[in-house]
Parts: sequence; C-alpha cells; structure tokens
Amino acid sequence: MAGPWSIEVPTGWTVTGVSPSIALLPPDRSGVLQISFYTKDDRDIPIEDMQQMAAEGAARGAVPSAIRCGDFRGYTRDDERDNRCWRKWWLVAGSHHLFITWDCTITDRNTYRDLVNQIVSSLQLTERAT
Repeated sequence: MAGPWSIEVPTGWTVTGVSPSIALLPPDRSGVLQISFYTKDDRDIPIEDMQQMAAEGAARGAVPSAIRCGDFRGYTRDDERDNRCWRKWWLVAGSHHLFITWDCTITDRNTYRDLVNQIVSSLQLTERAT
C-alpha cells in the first residue's frame, strides 16, 4: 500500500477504495477488513485517546485490550450483534491514527481470524508526520 503506512495484503485478496479509507476482501468475500487513516497535523496523538475511543460503545463487560501492530500501538476489542462479528482496532503512531475493522458473520468469525491478525500486525509507518 502506498502512503504514510503500509500493510501486507495476502495473495488472492482484493483491495478496494482509495486513501484515506480502503477495504481488503478475502477471495471468498466472507468478510471485509476496512482501514481508515487520519493524521493530526499539529501534534502526536496520545495513546489514551485510542483507549477512550475503544471503550466508547463497548458492550457490557467488553474490555479493550492493549495491542502493538507493527509500528502502531493502541487497543482492540471484539463485538457481536445481529449475527455479525466485528474486531476493531484503534491504533496510533505519532500523529497518525488508523481505525480498522474486520466484519464477518458470527459463523465465519474464526475463518480468517489468524490471517487477519497477521495482516494487521504487518502495519508499518513509511513516513513520519512533520
């Protein structure tokens, strides 16, 4: 992927959209990994902002977990509702913020779980904000 960040896209997956928001789809289209990118021009984004965003709207008892994904760090949590499953990441590296979601049916929740974790863990910052 071009721009201030990169991510490894598995063979057979399709990338749609244009920065600042893209989607990665597996060959069987059983889910979608959506990535939205933002940059704060005037300062670094505090990790506490990611924690607060991850906690907002969480189901009762859902606790966001701290995570490191390549050059980014932040929080992740899983949500289920209406036969859908979402894994969400709120990540930051300096003044760069990524919001990532993996969306699939509850029955498909484990089909690509390990691969999606591997994809998100491949995140690299390719340029630093000034």
